Amino acid sequence: MDQEIYPGNDDQTDRMPTGDAQPPPPPPPSAPAEQDRMPGQAAPSVVGRIKSHKWLLFAGMGFMGGAAGALLAELAPGAGKDAKFLEFAMKTGIWFALSASLMAVALFWANEIYQRHGLRPRIVQRGLIVGAVGGIIAGFIAEALFQKLQAQIEGNSIYMIYSLCWAALGLLLGLGFAGTVPNFGLFRGMIAGTLGGALGGCGFVFFSGIGPEMLGRLVGVASLGAALGLAIVMVASVFSEATLEVIWAPNETTKFNLGGDPIYIGGGPEDEVFVRSLDERHASVQFAGGTIEYVDSESQNRTALKDGSRLEIGSVSLLIHAAK
Repeated sequence: MDQEIYPGNDDQTDRMPTGDAQPPPPPPPSAPAEQDRMPGQAAPSVVGRIKSHKWLLFAGMGFMGGAAGALLAELAPGAGKDAKFLEFAMKTGIWFALSASLMAVALFWANEIYQRHGLRPRIVQRGLIVGAVGGIIAGFIAEALFQKLQAQIEGNSIYMIYSLCWAALGLLLGLGFAGTVPNFGLFRGMIAGTLGGALGGCGFVFFSGIGPEMLGRLVGVASLGAALGLAIVMVASVFSEATLEVIWAPNETTKFNLGGDPIYIGGGPEDEVFVRSLDERHASVQFAGGTIEYVDSESQNRTALKDGSRLEIGSVSLLIHAAK
């Protein structure tokens, strides 16, 4: 028998079948209720609430990743005064790459935490590659501009060049982030990366010009990471047409933008919404042509959803938010 759903009816709960003939018995009162999270990810409610504050999570992780990257970059060798352009460009590129690689990993990790996933090795690898490649390109641009405008540079105005290059680096990081977050897309990635890089570049210029040189660079790069994290969250929110809110527990939620990429629900490590009791890619929520649908992967049955539709799978509740 097909499952009947009543979208937007607060008195009727939408329950999806999980494949069991009978629902499992409730746990005894003395046993804690099991949460549908990746193995090893159970956390106190305070930690769960922090994970649900996307702005704070991405800004904080970006700040710490930028600071760690800046410390690592201090180990990069410098170029001598008589070095040629290529040597200068290589040294600058290495500094940018080391700073950006850990920053990128931290931002990718923030997204994994927000989705309640464990940190997967391929995410670390992707962050390192995106940050390193973007840093080398941005560093080369910075050195090329410096060599071209060297005669016009006075005092701390060199940092304005770095500010422009951080915007270019942010653009490249945003493009890399677009392939990691469902329905973020290249366009949003470009906007978020460029905006965050430009704002963070201004912070880098400011902090690099005051206090001890090394401390200024560290705080400056950390502020860049925080700005990129905030820009990613802001752009994702502004351009969102519809969202799927996952309610893990009271005050613990995750929101996924709906769009061309399906949001998969299941017990596989690659499923966006992990529910331990389900098979891999058990179902999905899709949004195309102005229609939001719940799709059962096995039967291919499709159920139309709208703003306020609520589904319950195991201990996880799913809530649709869309323009009415």
